[in-house]
Amino acid sequence: MIRFEDIDALRNFLRKDKDEVSLCPLRFINVDSMEMWVNVKKMLLSMSKKHVCLSSFCLQDDTTPNMRRFTSSIKAITENVCVSPLSEYLRVNPDIAKSTVMELIAREYPGNSDGKLRIYVPMYRMKDILQTISSTDPRKKDCILLLSTGEDSDYSLTVIQKELKINVIGNEIFGFKQYLQYWEQNPDKPLILHTENAIYFVDKVFLDNVQVLVTAFDLLSTYYHLPSVYNESDGTDEYWKRLVISVASEQSFETACCHELLINRYTSKLFDKWTSFDDFQRWLLWLWTRIKHPGGYLEQCVVKSKSIEDFKTLIFDNIVSLIGNTQYSSYYSERKALIQKMQLPVPMFFVQLIARLSVLDKLRVLTDLSSKEREVIFNSLKDVSGSDQAAAIEILKLTYPALSDYLYETADSVVEDMPADIADYFAHYRWYKAANILPKVFMERVQAIAALKGVPVYELKARNLIVSEEYDDNTAIIFADGMGVEYINYLYSVLSQLKDEGYQIRTRVGYCNLPSTTEMNKDFLIGKRVVEELSDPDEMKHGKTAYPRTIENELFFLNCLKEKVRAAFSSDISRIILTTDHGTSRMAVLVRSTEFDKKIPPKGHTIYKYGRYCEGTDMAAEIDTAIEYGSKLIFADYRRFEQKGAPIDEIHGGASLEEWLVPVFIIDNSTIRKAKVVITIVPPVGQLRPDSMTKMVTVKFLLEKHSGNDVSVRIHGQKIPCRVTDCQYEFNYKPEKNETVVDTKVYVGPENIGEFKFFVKQGIAQNKKFDLI
Repeated sequence: MIRFEDIDALRNFLRKDKDEVSLCPLRFINVDSMEMWVNVKKMLLSMSKKHVCLSSFCLQDDTTPNMRRFTSSIKAITENVCVSPLSEYLRVNPDIAKSTVMELIAREYPGNSDGKLRIYVPMYRMKDILQTISSTDPRKKDCILLLSTGEDSDYSLTVIQKELKINVIGNEIFGFKQYLQYWEQNPDKPLILHTENAIYFVDKVFLDNVQVLVTAFDLLSTYYHLPSVYNESDGTDEYWKRLVISVASEQSFETACCHELLINRYTSKLFDKWTSFDDFQRWLLWLWTRIKHPGGYLEQCVVKSKSIEDFKTLIFDNIVSLIGNTQYSSYYSERKALIQKMQLPVPMFFVQLIARLSVLDKLRVLTDLSSKEREVIFNSLKDVSGSDQAAAIEILKLTYPALSDYLYETADSVVEDMPADIADYFAHYRWYKAANILPKVFMERVQAIAALKGVPVYELKARNLIVSEEYDDNTAIIFADGMGVEYINYLYSVLSQLKDEGYQIRTRVGYCNLPSTTEMNKDFLIGKRVVEELSDPDEMKHGKTAYPRTIENELFFLNCLKEKVRAAFSSDISRIILTTDHGTSRMAVLVRSTEFDKKIPPKGHTIYKYGRYCEGTDMAAEIDTAIEYGSKLIFADYRRFEQKGAPIDEIHGGASLEEWLVPVFIIDNSTIRKAKVVITIVPPVGQLRPDSMTKMVTVKFLLEKHSGNDVSVRIHGQKIPCRVTDCQYEFNYKPEKNETVVDTKVYVGPENIGEFKFFVKQGIAQNKKFDLI
């Protein structure tokens, strides 16, 4: 082994060496830079008769040289030659580099009979191999020449698996044969070799700056500086290949993400588009989010996740670890929004996980976004102790707001006509219905109320009367079948969302006609403007849908009433009355097949509504919880007459509070409905006596503001024009027989501006039984 510090010293040695006798014709000359490679190769070619190109032994464009043919060809050489680029073949096959050099040196070369044959083999940066070749063998004397000129290395080779089909910026070579040809000429810069053989080089320990990239991930992480936080196991080969194509086009991971997700910069709002993204885009968004640190619940989940599937599972599961955290409500709300945006199905593991939680913690982590979770929520209510019910309802405000509003009586939803004991009854009824339980204490309460035979109910006003009191010419009615008082809190919550739009909402409670059936409870609609008749609630209760899906459907339907109310207003409708025909009872169905189920033989009576009432009242004395109403006997508790068939979910026809009492919502649009004008009767008090001749009374009144001559009143639907004198209005009216109170509506043109009552003093009626003949 001989070392040289400059090319001139090497040249002088080789000039002398060619005339010396040597047992081995091979001269391996190592250089350390591309520039020196070019100069040394040029010098060696000038000293050779022929240039043996290693590429000529490649059978195809992308195969390595056939080394058996190569060594046979070298052995047959008879004149001086330059062989190149052997070092570039050995570079990608480092495990055979030393043995190949030693085998070439050890061979017999028949053409070297005089010892002056020279086979020059320039080697680029193979010093570490060549220095290990022992020089004790005389045949190896002067075979290894090391030119060390002190230049910095400018070499690098990037080998890319050809099937990736990615063009990168740099000096690209396609196929191993072309790569060798490049070195056989005058290489001047680092190379990027695209070859189908890259996969065979991947596990080799290279002697120099060689990178083998056989996968899209290799190319991304090595060439395009993919953030080091990512691992190849984070995605599939298909996803990495699609990403590398985009990165190659956009020149960076960041710009590729923007391009693929159609956005200018990262934002967590991209999760709003989750359902519109394909699988690759969703994966890319997950990948991108991992380095963006969006904060909150999203960051917690994305940092912990090992895959996109793991990420989706963590969105559900991770909330359990945050129970008790001071920011729990914020984390929960963000999580719920993510689940909704991404439309994630509930993982089975999550269901198994929450089964081990306490009932209140279970309610804390569930949502109302899926039927499965809602079902678990409803089924959990029965396990909530009485002392924890208020806490559970408070938790549901966050997790299932509709159910919380159904169960909870807010301070806002004060009902004008509802006594406290009835409000308390319905608070318990709603809980037991939602929990699908019928405690003995509640049964006893129902029976105690039923034994009063309607006394608490008759202290209220009839629904028909309430509607009449609230109805005027600018009113329309929305009728929803089967919408009992139990929904009054929930509906108030729903309708209260209209307050910000200038609507005013009042709630009243009245009793319907008995029996509590639709055919008995539509009389109040006669002669009134009805804009909607909705049968949905009643049909839900009589359909095949069972608990708890019926409650879910009811709440969903009632939530839609807000839009129906808003849509019903018009230029001549400034008030909507939302009411119903009757309520329904879940408990009257739940009681069946329990210890509380009391069935009474019909004894020949015609039975209606699965035994809720019968025709005929002769059994009234035997049944202390039934109400005689006309010719019918109607149960006020959950007893029933025996009858074939059974309701699925709820029932009506009886006189339990939930069947009998109904809500009346009065919704005024203050932007349309003008304030009533103050009307003063003249004189302000007293009764008007009809004229003895005309039988008519003269009514006089003043208006707060003078309204001209087009003033009229309507009594019993009849229009009566008014006379005006000095801003005082008057009209004549003939009272009906025995009429003592007259409701009067005042109009200016077509507009109702107010109402008042006046009182009539009727004369003593003659009793003809005492007439003398």
